Amino acid sequence: MLPTCKEFRRHSRALLMKIPQDNHESQGRALRQELDFGAYLGLATHLVPLRGSHNPNLAQGLSTHLHSGHHATQFWVQVPLVPPEDGRDDVIANEAPPTGGDEENTWEWWHNFRTLLDYNKRVALALEIGPDLPSPEALARWLSEPVCAAFLPTRLFLTNKKGFPVLGWGRQRLLGQLLKLDVQIVVQGSPWHGGRPLAVYLQYLEHLGQHRLPPSAYELYARGYEDYLQSPLQSLMDNLESQTYEVFEKDPSKYCQYQQAIFKCLQDRVPEAERETNVQVVMVLGAGRGPLVSAVLRAARQAGTRVRLYAVKKNPNAVVTLENCPWEEWGFFIKCGFC
Repeated sequence: MLPTCKEFRRHSRALLMKIPQDNHESQGRALRQELDFGAYLGLATHLVPLRGSHNPNLAQGLSTHLHSGHHATQFWVQVPLVPPEDGRDDVIANEAPPTGGDEENTWEWWHNFRTLLDYNKRVALALEIGPDLPSPEALARWLSEPVCAAFLPTRLFLTNKKGFPVLGWGRQRLLGQLLKLDVQIVVQGSPWHGGRPLAVYLQYLEHLGQHRLPPSAYELYARGYEDYLQSPLQSLMDNLESQTYEVFEKDPSKYCQYQQAIFKCLQDRVPEAERETNVQVVMVLGAGRGPLVSAVLRAARQAGTRVRLYAVKKNPNAVVTLENCPWEEWGFFIKCGFC
């Protein structure tokens, strides 16, 4: 049940409620009251800020709530990228991040906390961007986590020549990576730029989103499959669907590497003087819908050698596609076999 407008006006609650960070055992009752009231209001998400690595009581309270009732509330665990005591009060445009120190220990905060919650899928990560950024390796580690939101304080914005807020290159790159993952950006704080409204910060973020680099072939291929463990396909036991083959064929590197391997093999097996007369027999075992066969043909043309090609497939449905490829795609006959 969604909360009524009257309840929202009365309690001044948004769809995101912040859980107190104090996780002392004596606060367990207050925590349960907050969580139960949030469930009553139908809040979509609770925000749980962490300020240290030791939070067993807080984790116990959340775990009890997660395994009780029929509510589907999500929990965003807010963790700073860099420990607060390591941050700087000043922000210098385009300055390289400092090196050294235990810059990844806040990741341990998150890891310890979500381990106590048994990796519950309703617990996600909300990154808190501060004055300093960690190393690229540490950022890559953060981005491999289930990040749902990023908090960006207005004090981190610089001022351009026209008096509008902008971000340094480092944070622009970080936001571009976050936007690729469909992370929600939450702007925090009061306007700091000449009395301009908070909307100018949102306009700038929209500008960054519209002008970010397009996704790479690998990102397009992996979209929708991030952070999921999938059951392995039993291709020897089951006949796969055509759509499954189509997903495989979007792999941006597999077929290029296969072609290069066949090319080098043909170069090694056929002396240059015999390339017009020496015919190599190539059998593609498990030919799918034909892309491996196409890779062999491209490799043979690249090596300047002649081949006799056999395509073997156990899936009788895929053989139908293979039998039509010689005339529609390859332009000549390929011996296709079913086993």
